[in-house]
Amino acid sequence: MQTTLPSYYRIDKGTTSTSVVASQKRLRPSGMPQDIEPPAAIIHAAPAGLARNEQAALDKCPVEVVELIGSFLESDQDVKNFRATCRHVHHNIEGHNGSFWRDRFLESFDQPHTPMSNVEYKRLYQARKRLFTNGATFRFGHSSQEMVCLEMLRDMAIESYTQYNCGAAIPSKASKNITFLKRFAQSHAILDAIFNPRHKSTPGSRRDNFPRPTEPLLQVIQVMFAPCLLSVEFGDDAYRYPETQQAAFSVTPWLCGAYNLNVDMELVLRQINYWRYHIIRKAEYSLFEAFKDLEEKERPRFWQMQLEKGQKDRIGKRWKGAYAFCDDPEDVLHIRRIGDGLVDAFFNGEESNPEEFQDIQLQLQPEGESTWPTDFEKVLHSLKQPQAKVVTRSQKASIPADERDRWVSQSFRFAGDGVDAKGPVFYDGWLNPLPSQEGVPGWQRMTMMKYQILDDESSIDLESLYAYEGIVLPGGQILVGRWWSTYSEYGKDMYSGPFIMWCVDDEDDGIAEAAKAQEET
Repeated sequence: MQTTLPSYYRIDKGTTSTSVVASQKRLRPSGMPQDIEPPAAIIHAAPAGLARNEQAALDKCPVEVVELIGSFLESDQDVKNFRATCRHVHHNIEGHNGSFWRDRFLESFDQPHTPMSNVEYKRLYQARKRLFTNGATFRFGHSSQEMVCLEMLRDMAIESYTQYNCGAAIPSKASKNITFLKRFAQSHAILDAIFNPRHKSTPGSRRDNFPRPTEPLLQVIQVMFAPCLLSVEFGDDAYRYPETQQAAFSVTPWLCGAYNLNVDMELVLRQINYWRYHIIRKAEYSLFEAFKDLEEKERPRFWQMQLEKGQKDRIGKRWKGAYAFCDDPEDVLHIRRIGDGLVDAFFNGEESNPEEFQDIQLQLQPEGESTWPTDFEKVLHSLKQPQAKVVTRSQKASIPADERDRWVSQSFRFAGDGVDAKGPVFYDGWLNPLPSQEGVPGWQRMTMMKYQILDDESSIDLESLYAYEGIVLPGGQILVGRWWSTYSEYGKDMYSGPFIMWCVDDEDDGIAEAAKAQEET
């Protein structure tokens, strides 16, 4: 049934404390000629209440009209003021099982994972709006307010894209939660807290003077914001670069914990911070110009689908990337020994500023198509299951059965090709699933070998092997890690450096991949 209005309501901002603000959009009564402008009725909620004729006009408004007017109000304060105009409006905003608040929630956020009542929608909507308004003073994640924010940001990341069925073709920029996360990062200093030298951690207890470690959930959320850190829209501060460079060229393992399944988040953050320093900071004259010349669709981006525990057998096809190296292997050792020493690094096989990032093509390797080379496995340990650490001298920990099974069943192989400074190169590697980190699913370990082909024999040039290992961030759009020369013994003296890759598949690739996933379900 079509609803008609005797007039269009424009509720203007006034000077009184209870003035009501309405949207600038106009409601045209049905049947009114298009060339006739409907009369405007300015409604104010004065402290003494509405004038009798104004209240009578609102009292006659059908429920649908009241909710429609409320839906046009972008500001929550405007909704609050509109609700206070009269009892009839208040009842229609808050009544009818709270359907108004459910609709308002879904206009701002992605649908939650679990079914919710309309009252719960209202509470969660208001809590998230308070989160955006108040935020927290982010330092090390130790305060209760920081934890409240971090837990809600984590929930929003996990619930992004939930309105789409698994495998459905998702239009670009479709997640309202990710839009909210970006706005939050711009409005609050959660990224500025990364290795900020002005922040001093307090001792962990009265018995020692060691600073408390950063809350792991804070580091996880900061890693999830990697596309923001690799964007010129979020400033160019990259704190503690000497320590960052030392970590980037270190040989610290990527996985830790009792079962070697926990990601070293500080190491991942250091890697991202290293590339932020060279990509975003124009004054460094390293990768800024090359990054600036990229189109928007060629830059790092957030995940493009629901985050899942154990990514399915999929991998992006088109990638951009870069790797850093020192021309003299002794410089690498110098960086590791001297934390505050700055050493010039080169990128992508060039001994001068590169003109562009590397382009890499990857694709899944069909099972059984070719044998995984033994020489590759000896270096990369791609198929070796995580080894549990010794708990006591007399007892050994065992890897959880479900994680062991997932490692076997959800590891998959990929292959690819690209062009390096010395010509065409090829890639062969594996992706291994990792458990959720601080409640966030979708992490993976990546290992691969880069090699060249001998022209005269069409076989692998064993003298051109470079190994790669790193961490794929949830959603499979960004990975960071290290490369090393297979001719140097793995360990503290090996010749190595950092690398980064990000997926640049276009929307057609995503639709094709979604269609394939839909066929498999």
